[in-house]
Amino acid sequence: MRALAHLARVSPNQAALVIDQLDDLGLVHRQQAGRSLLVTLVDESPVIAALRRVADLRSETLRRWQERARRLTPPPASMAVYGSWARGEARSDSDIDIMIVLPSGLDDTAEDAYREQVADWCAHASRVAGLPVSPLVINSHDSGSVSGELWDNIRRDAELIAGGDPRTVLGAA
Repeated sequence: MRALAHLARVSPNQAALVIDQLDDLGLVHRQQAGRSLLVTLVDESPVIAALRRVADLRSETLRRWQERARRLTPPPASMAVYGSWARGEARSDSDIDIMIVLPSGLDDTAEDAYREQVADWCAHASRVAGLPVSPLVINSHDSGSVSGELWDNIRRDAELIAGGDPRTVLGAA
């Protein structure tokens, strides 16, 4: 119970109370296993099925972003989500941090057109996730602008959407 309480950031007594309530509702099954308590979800419950679908929303959101990113022409050198959304810690007041490394070889006119594609992608991504998107758009030859804490966050959290892994594309910025 202590491990569950720690994960839920509540006291062991509070965790035990909630487990009792979930058991009374038929959502979990409790079984003593030596000195430990084994708690499992009741898969037959429609509530548990709905909760599993909600849990799958994050991967579905990422899949939709990846699908839409395949329409960017040419493909970005790298596109990744980082920050609280990538860590699974986003709240209703969070934004979604997206890093886009522009493909190399774009002249000024092509870069302007590409940035419009990126803006359209960001609007779509925001609609899919229900949160605002904060894009960080950089040129691959200007990777030095990504450093310090920002680079640490990207290196630690990045989940690839399109193109190459930013840790590889940008190197040790």
